Amino acid sequence: MSTRGQRANRLVDQLRLTPQEFQRLLGVLRVALDTVDDDYRANVAAIARDLGRSRRTIYNWADRILETTVRVLRDIRVGRPAKRGRA
Repeated sequence: MSTRGQRANRLVDQLRLTPQEFQRLLGVLRVALDTVDDDYRANVAAIARDLGRSRRTIYNWADRILETTVRVLRDIRVGRPAKRGRA
């Protein structure tokens, strides 16, 4: 497993990710980032090969992650909650 930062380690611990799950997550997130950021370049063929899946499957997973992310972001309330009045 590659060297990870504190936040990644905390995520791995909280979600009890196996090394294989972490690698899958990392690869699919790289493809998702490649989809939305013209400056980021992911080698999708290499990611698919490393994960033992087809490029079509990897793109499918990335699309599902992006769709879910957008749906969740739309549901998040932004801003601070209104202050409660004094009793």
